[in-house]
Amino acid sequence: MEVLKICAAATVAVFMISILKPVKKEFAIAVSIVCGVFIFSLVFSYLKSIVETVKSVFTRFNIDGAMTVVILKIIGVAYICEFASGICKDAGESAIAAKVETGGKIIIVYLALPIITSLLDLLAKFM
Repeated sequence: MEVLKICAAATVAVFMISILKPVKKEFAIAVSIVCGVFIFSLVFSYLKSIVETVKSVFTRFNIDGAMTVVILKIIGVAYICEFASGICKDAGESAIAAKVETGGKIIIVYLALPIITSLLDLLAKFM
């Protein structure tokens, strides 16, 4: 079960980080990054299933395929920025983490503009 592997990896990583952080902060950060990549690799196979499910739901409701791509991009940006922000916070750089989060939010709004425009056009038809 992946969840057990994730929890085990996180526990081992936290233990290693707590030992390494006072001695070599760089190594502690590296352990954090490696653990994050390992966890991501464990759940990567689920992404294909999620993408296919989202596509099938959009197809069932006759929603434009371009919207599917936009929503998947938005989800990807959110996860990538959260991962990068977490690494920054682990490194003690909360100011940079906040900027990563803000940058991600701005990109998400930019990517969502076509969806927002489509919704407004749809509402305008009913008014």
